[in-house]
Amino acid sequence: MKGIYVNERSGDCGPISMTLIKIYATGGNAEKMALITDEIVNEFRGQYAIDLFQKLVAPLYQSPTS
Repeated sequence: MKGIYVNERSGDCGPISMTLIKIYATGGNAEKMALITDEIVNEFRGQYAIDLFQKLVAPLYQSPTS
């Protein structure tokens, strides 16, 4: 597709791919995909890191329930 965000940084392909899939799956088009910027990609990466921490690391530190 022409006109969508082009990933020129290493390490961003996963979050960008997932975001483009989500946009496409929910009826988004190339114009919406073109609105993605490097700053927005930084936010994607941060949110993925938070999500992973909450799902994988935080439960290890919670006290077991009876």
